[in-house]
Amino acid sequence: MGNEINTSALFFVSLLHNLKGILLEARRERMRRRFGAVAGDEARRFNRLDEAIAAYETYLERAPQDLGIQLRLAGVLREAGRSEDAVVRLTALAESRPDKAKVKLALADALDEIGSIDRAKITYSRILDEDPSNVSAQEALKKIARAATVPDLALPAPPPTKSSVRYVNLRIVAAGASAESVMETVRSARCASNAVGSISVLDFEGTLPSKADFAFNNDEADGAERAVAVIYAEAGVVLKTGALDWLLWAVDQGATAAYADHEEFSGKAVLQSAPDRFDLATNPAPPTLAIFSRTTLGPTGRVYEALGEALLAGVVMHIPLVLSCSSKRRSMPLEIGSRESTEDQVLVVIPTRDAIDELVVMVRSLVNLAAHPQALEIVIVDNGSRQRILPEVFGNVRGAEVNVIRIDEPFNWSRLNNQACEGRDQPIIVFANNDMEMRTPGWDDHLRALLNADGVGVVGARLLYPNGLLQHGGIVMGGLNGEPLHDGWRAKGDDAGPLERWTRRRPATAVTGGFMAMRRAVFEVVGGFDEVDLPISCSDVDFCLKARALNWAVLYAPEIELRHHESLTRGHANEDGKRRRAEAEMAILLARWAPWAAYDPTRNPQWETRGARLYAGRRPLTTDQVVDWALKTASRPEGPV
Repeated sequence: MGNEINTSALFFVSLLHNLKGILLEARRERMRRRFGAVAGDEARRFNRLDEAIAAYETYLERAPQDLGIQLRLAGVLREAGRSEDAVVRLTALAESRPDKAKVKLALADALDEIGSIDRAKITYSRILDEDPSNVSAQEALKKIARAATVPDLALPAPPPTKSSVRYVNLRIVAAGASAESVMETVRSARCASNAVGSISVLDFEGTLPSKADFAFNNDEADGAERAVAVIYAEAGVVLKTGALDWLLWAVDQGATAAYADHEEFSGKAVLQSAPDRFDLATNPAPPTLAIFSRTTLGPTGRVYEALGEALLAGVVMHIPLVLSCSSKRRSMPLEIGSRESTEDQVLVVIPTRDAIDELVVMVRSLVNLAAHPQALEIVIVDNGSRQRILPEVFGNVRGAEVNVIRIDEPFNWSRLNNQACEGRDQPIIVFANNDMEMRTPGWDDHLRALLNADGVGVVGARLLYPNGLLQHGGIVMGGLNGEPLHDGWRAKGDDAGPLERWTRRRPATAVTGGFMAMRRAVFEVVGGFDEVDLPISCSDVDFCLKARALNWAVLYAPEIELRHHESLTRGHANEDGKRRRAEAEMAILLARWAPWAAYDPTRNPQWETRGARLYAGRRPLTTDQVVDWALKTASRPEGPV
């Protein structure tokens, strides 16, 4: 009987405790709604970050003890590029709430983000002192340690080769170089254990000192006649020990040519992408050291010019290791071969639901900044707006044709875009969101020129948030938890990124459907967007991967720039149903494209990832990882189907 009474008492105590929690939570939600926190959440959803910050700050003046909103405010400060302000707020919060590990973890992440590594390490360590099983802190410390030690690591050994002793010729490209820079390269040259070699100096004007320790001559043919491979190096390049072994390994694998990464004399690593002629054309610090097989020696110009020829002729490999030191930067970009420019008709497809004011801004910006507005047809796909959209709402469209088609059915981004293209024949198609504003005069001529370039199938643009931070600089596969990420997400607008990848035209594995242009021929051969398995959130990436599989290039073109408010059509995937739907589509995408979805050929595998930051330091690679990358990213001279 006593046990039954005790059990009943415990039950009622537990019930009262749970009821108290429910009432407190309801009271907190009323407070948040009444005094602005919910308004801050809504503003944050649509990237009105300054508005969200002001709303959270106003709310916290009344309810400073609300830890959840304190953390949201710190998060939105970081999203707005004010990480230093987030650190100040989180430091004070950690002092007042020392029992909350999530506050310390947010502080450590923010410290790491602003480069205050020592303070970040101390904070992560304190978390582990209190909770040794905290996985987030463990992984963060490992990555910080790895990034700090990589620059001093020795090169991994190349795989053993079966070849007998071979003769190589090192050609030093010396036009305009000093004798000392030539001799720096000569002194650094070391043949692999299974090779002997000679050195040729090309286009040098002057006198070189005689060195008995080095075999070199100025007669290019003499060295090349006996060589099984020719190595090109810009004068002043200093080869690292082991460099020739790795370069010769690539030739052993059948490479026509191979190149590697280098570092500046300041110690800054220059990490290249996988072989691609479009990357080579605009790379501000292209490879300064490369090897060529004996059968394809290439011209005697700059190293990157010889690599450009090799990309058209045979297999080119990238060895993701720093094999040399160099301070060279290119003076002039290469030309991208293209067909004659045209005034092709352009179809622009914009799905929308409500948000008429934003839609009007987008349409007017497109027609006002187009070089040939009379060659545009803009199709608005009205997917169930409460107020019917009429073409007259857009005002003077400068000769462009604006049509509205109404499709009242559940939102399916892929299907809406596919249907809008039916019965139309414009050779260029642009898919765009309704929540943007074009900023580039003559954007349509930029697209015509790019899509007329040989081999180009898809073009994406640079997208900025209203506060100037970068929203989209291309898409990188294998990013956060193996999923695709926007390249450069939340970077400052004037931050060019590694090798200026956020501000120069270059290949991308995928670009966002927020603004994606292509030739109709590519759209048709790919088969449009997948409206069955990927109706909402992943079809744009899937389309790009399909185009690349057919040997069409996907380009990120920052000369075309738009302001993006992001997802006004359908909001963010932060509701349970939307989140589950997005997760299901992501699982389909990753399964469909495994193993290609696990890595990105435009992002060097030495880059370390920390959260959503894709370039957070360097990591060491094993011999197997180097070999895997070099073989699977090798470029072959195959044109589009």
